[in-house]
Amino acid sequence: MGWIDIVVALLVIGAALNGLRLGAMVQVLSFTGFFIGLAVGTGVALLIAKPLGAGLSRTVLTLALVLGIAVAASILGSILGGWASSAMKRWHLGSFDAGVGAAIGVVSVLISAWLIAGFIVQAQIPWINQAIDRSAVLRSVDKILPPVPSAVAQVQSLLATQGFPSVFAVIAPPVATVTPLPTPAASALIAAPTLASVYKVLGNGCGGVVEGSSFAVQRGVVVTNAHVVAGIRSPTVTVGSVSYPATTVLFDPSLDIAVLRIHAPTGPVLSIDTSSVSPGAPAAIVGYPENGSIHVAQASVSAMFNAVGRNIYGGSLVTRQVYELTGQVLPGNSGGPLVGSNGKVLGVIFSRSTVNASVGYALTGAAISADVTKGESLTAEVSTGACASG
Repeated sequence: MGWIDIVVALLVIGAALNGLRLGAMVQVLSFTGFFIGLAVGTGVALLIAKPLGAGLSRTVLTLALVLGIAVAASILGSILGGWASSAMKRWHLGSFDAGVGAAIGVVSVLISAWLIAGFIVQAQIPWINQAIDRSAVLRSVDKILPPVPSAVAQVQSLLATQGFPSVFAVIAPPVATVTPLPTPAASALIAAPTLASVYKVLGNGCGGVVEGSSFAVQRGVVVTNAHVVAGIRSPTVTVGSVSYPATTVLFDPSLDIAVLRIHAPTGPVLSIDTSSVSPGAPAAIVGYPENGSIHVAQASVSAMFNAVGRNIYGGSLVTRQVYELTGQVLPGNSGGPLVGSNGKVLGVIFSRSTVNASVGYALTGAAISADVTKGESLTAEVSTGACASG
């Protein structure tokens, strides 16, 4: 049992005792006020905080708006509940009111803790996220309750500070067993044949400069993540030392894949491996982290599974087949290839763990193959929608 479980247990006991003392009406109206305030705060945050770029200021503003309005509404509900409770006692229903109040208090605290944890985990504060990850109570509640409404999920995504989309719509499952990394020399050897085919993607917009990576799948055609080019009208792809304007011909915000066309001398075409890779397989993460030069990071495949998450806007639910990786994924790696020892692209890097900075995620080759094949035949420009939430 972690410290969060202890805190939640104390809150549950306090809520039960408080429910016995104050009665059902106070509890019902207090928590009704909290959830109404949460909904109102969600709407206000989407209007005010969403236009800001990802970062600490947006995170703080979002939390202040959502939780501040929710707490204020809860206090108002408590006041109204006190008046209603007095009426219940006059009608000689005090004992019934107290018993129901205790039960409502316990349930409401558990749901509130689960909702608040969903907000906080997106802010990527390691010591808190690790505690949430170890919480048996929150995991049990998470298994029972359905995913939060899409509007709440969109606000949760505003708390992300690193620009990565959420892999999971709920509290992330425990990280798979960490697998041994190949040596730096081994990863460099794996990546060597692909270096001339991996390119930087840049775009001005969404509150600053958006960065990512891409790789060639056909002459003049590259693949990246949809969240890299979302909301960007004129992305560029850097081949060698020259930046070329790119045309987005496929944009899939659900899977998080985009296909771009460029008039540039791209390198050798990379093949995509659609077969399943066994845990422990050595690999290399190739890309341009933090808008720097091309970089090869050690990686190994820890697991493969279907992750139920949200689209890049934190909206509708989507199921993605992903590889969980042991290896460091940094901002700017998004859209770059995960290269296997056979020289093929095992998947596309698209996110990392909110709990463990040494765990990343890639869309599998099988998951992206349909979009890539379709994009290779397209030439007309498509909209890249609004800026991504993360």
